[in-house]
Amino acid sequence: MTVIKCKMCGGDMELSTDKTFGSCEYCGSVMTLPKVDGEQTAAAFNRGNHFRRAGEFDKALAVYERIVEQDDKNAEAHWCCALCRFGIEYVEDPESGEWFPTCHRLSFDSFLEDVDYLAALEYADAAAKSQYRKDGEKIAQVQKGILATSQREEAFDVFLCYKESEEDGSRTKDSVLAQEIYYELTEEGRRVFFARITLEDKAGVEYEPYIFAALQSAKVMVVLGTTAEHFNAVWVKNEWSRFLALMKKDRSKLLIPCYRDMNPYDLPEQLSILQAYDMSKIGFIQDLIRGIDKVLGAGGEEEKENGEIQGETGNLSALLKRGELALEDGDWLKADGFFEQALNLDAENGRAYLGKFLAEKKSPTLEALAENRKKLHVSVEAERTEACPEAVGRIEEAVSRFFVRERLTRKDICERFEFDRTYPAYLPSWRKVIAEEEAFWGNKLFQRALKFSKEEDAERLSRVLGDVIQVLRQRQEAALPSDEEARKSVEKAYREKLDQAEKWAAEKSAEARLKAEEERRQAYEAACKKRDESKNSLDLRNAMDQFQALEDYLDSMEQVKACEKRIEELREAEREASRIEEERNRVRMHRKMRIISILVVAVLLVSTGVAVLMTQVILPGRDYSAAMEQMESGHYREAYLAFRKLGSYRDASLQMKKAVPLLQKSLFDSKKLSVGGRQCLAVTQSGAVLVAGEDPAPGVKGWTDITAVSASAAYGGFALGLKEDGTVVAAGKNEDGQCDVESWTDVIDVAAGVSHSVGLKADGTVVAAGNNWGHPKDVESWTNIVAVGAGDAFTVGLKADGSVVVQGHLKRDEGEIRVDDWTDIVAISVEPDGVMGLRADGTVVYTGTNTAIESNVKSWKDVIAISVGNYFSAAITAQGELLIAGNTYHSASNKLIISVSKVEEEVEDPVALSVGTSYMVVQERDGRYSGFGGNSSYYSGISDWNS
Repeated sequence: MTVIKCKMCGGDMELSTDKTFGSCEYCGSVMTLPKVDGEQTAAAFNRGNHFRRAGEFDKALAVYERIVEQDDKNAEAHWCCALCRFGIEYVEDPESGEWFPTCHRLSFDSFLEDVDYLAALEYADAAAKSQYRKDGEKIAQVQKGILATSQREEAFDVFLCYKESEEDGSRTKDSVLAQEIYYELTEEGRRVFFARITLEDKAGVEYEPYIFAALQSAKVMVVLGTTAEHFNAVWVKNEWSRFLALMKKDRSKLLIPCYRDMNPYDLPEQLSILQAYDMSKIGFIQDLIRGIDKVLGAGGEEEKENGEIQGETGNLSALLKRGELALEDGDWLKADGFFEQALNLDAENGRAYLGKFLAEKKSPTLEALAENRKKLHVSVEAERTEACPEAVGRIEEAVSRFFVRERLTRKDICERFEFDRTYPAYLPSWRKVIAEEEAFWGNKLFQRALKFSKEEDAERLSRVLGDVIQVLRQRQEAALPSDEEARKSVEKAYREKLDQAEKWAAEKSAEARLKAEEERRQAYEAACKKRDESKNSLDLRNAMDQFQALEDYLDSMEQVKACEKRIEELREAEREASRIEEERNRVRMHRKMRIISILVVAVLLVSTGVAVLMTQVILPGRDYSAAMEQMESGHYREAYLAFRKLGSYRDASLQMKKAVPLLQKSLFDSKKLSVGGRQCLAVTQSGAVLVAGEDPAPGVKGWTDITAVSASAAYGGFALGLKEDGTVVAAGKNEDGQCDVESWTDVIDVAAGVSHSVGLKADGTVVAAGNNWGHPKDVESWTNIVAVGAGDAFTVGLKADGSVVVQGHLKRDEGEIRVDDWTDIVAISVEPDGVMGLRADGTVVYTGTNTAIESNVKSWKDVIAISVGNYFSAAITAQGELLIAGNTYHSASNKLIISVSKVEEEVEDPVALSVGTSYMVVQERDGRYSGFGGNSSYYSGISDWNS
């Protein structure tokens, strides 16, 4: 697993390839994550993040830009480039602990319009794009706030840039020197930005608005230091590098480096090309003030015309020459700096623009660059190009001519016409090369060099450019013959392929038609034989179907009509024979009834007492004995129904009450463990109830003589308890009357839904209480039910024949629960939005809103126990294996719901389980209970059950 540093606090975060955003476990911040293709890229991101958090935004920007050069579609790299360009640092709020962005490189350009921010949005996936927009809006708001503050500030003439403190907190010598300069300049009437005094009454997090306003308004920046390290200190460099950027846009600004007790060659490279002052020399302050006065307008017009202009002209030539010498030495960065200074003196200097162009392309001269461009494109890779269009019309015509149903299909014919019509062509590649080359010379710097160069220099530039393009066009023309020859060769081969394919299709079609004709003839003969041998209407029906399948072959349709006529004749004959036989039977029965009537009259006269004995003693005694046999053999439902039919005979009502707990035990031992929204319940051998979780229903701990429990999936819900005598107790939330179950009797199973309760009576009928939204209570007509379940707005019943019935619908999307085709079901489990069924063969079915459960449980085999929850389901196999399927990971919150590997590691011999909203509880054979998944507080206290 790759480790990446948090952008906020710097903590370690594990990175996986399928995650584009996540949260830091140290600071809790939600952020986007980079796309890395190896440890090298991860190290680059960590190095860039280190520089950015340290305030070294230029170094960080260089790191991120190298990542973008390698992968232009890396959204996170583009995002980090934008953060560096605006100097974004994340600061922790000490009160809330949240991390908020602050800006150290304010700009009038909106962060939301930055090219790298827009690139990050373009290349990010949906989740990361949403996070980028959210963070970008925060940064834009911070930017607006800083700009609003900065615009209220007065303008400055001079900005003093220096290092204030050493690492140990002591004041630097630079700060003392800067203060002396500050007092001298203020005495001259200049408005000076000196952080030690100017920001004295400002809070630390509010510095940026005032620094930004001062950098924008100041015409002169004085950068002073006594060591190279002080000049390169993070916030010192941040200020003078931003001022240099402003100088490129405003030629009236001037930056003056001032050093002391150090070698001037140790100045930063960007400052070394500027005129610097040695602060140790006598008269330094006067020279500095004089230089500042020239920029701010203290000197007269005559001095400007005769002094500054001449000085600038001489300095311009020197800068151009020094830049060209740096190009010869291959020092591209220094060369670019000299030419940039030249443009500060003359913004329309063609030589300077050409020099910057050559420095950017890392070439000492224009001619050398042109030769390199020619050598770069001596040859190109061929590109696969289509020689001719597909012969669609010819192929369609062949399909219609040669198609034979079920014997020679459209696919068979089209496959024979398939052909690779492409060839390797060089012309498209040369066109791309020429377009790329024209774009290369379309560079803004080169075009400005053409525009502002003197006539002879502009002619030279145009000539060099034209020569490069001409060479490439000649190479393009040289590729024409080979491309044309390759194209013609492919076209010829394709024509031959079409001819071969047509010939093959014609031969195969003829064979297929002959074979089809022979098969139809044989089928016709078989149908005729079947017709002739038919002895009844069923055989004739089979023969008629065979003729009908032949459609228009010979006289098949006439044979169909003949068979229909003969079938009707046979049926009429059968009906007449049946009528005659019924009449004979009626006559025989009439004779028998006359004889029986006479005998009955005689017997009744002497056996009135015998009839009473039969109806009140003999028959009830026989039925009572049969009911007792059913009870002894374990058929408790049949015994219960038989005793109820006997009414007051002997102790039938007492035996009926005895059958209820036996029926409960035989069917519902599995319901001794139940978990709901935030509570867990278990029945002990003594009939008491164990309770755990953060939201248990009040009163449950006092229940006694309990045989089964059911906990509602609703948070702050309720629970039902089934007592040995067939009554039901309830505790918890009762807003919809779901706990009004005190009148229920002879109940053998209970189920707690979200806002309604269901009970199964011993006679197979069902009772319900609570909310009837969606009509889950309309179950009065149900019969022969052996188990019940309750969801959000529906009730489920398992019938004795293994089918399942449902009353109500899914509350979430108001869809129906499809269980019509379920058969051989022996157990059911219900969650608020779905139903799971266990078949007799050990397989499992599911219907509901959780598609992850539905697709995964199809592969389960040898299952003996099931339980389903909102997010996932679980089962126990005959081999003692524990299965889990569904949504084990919550993508929206980026959190793991349940660790399957942890469950498999800790559970050895499960005998019972129950799944709640996002967690489950397992009981093992040794009596030990364990909870897994979700919030551990939902099953807190389960460990107490084990003791």
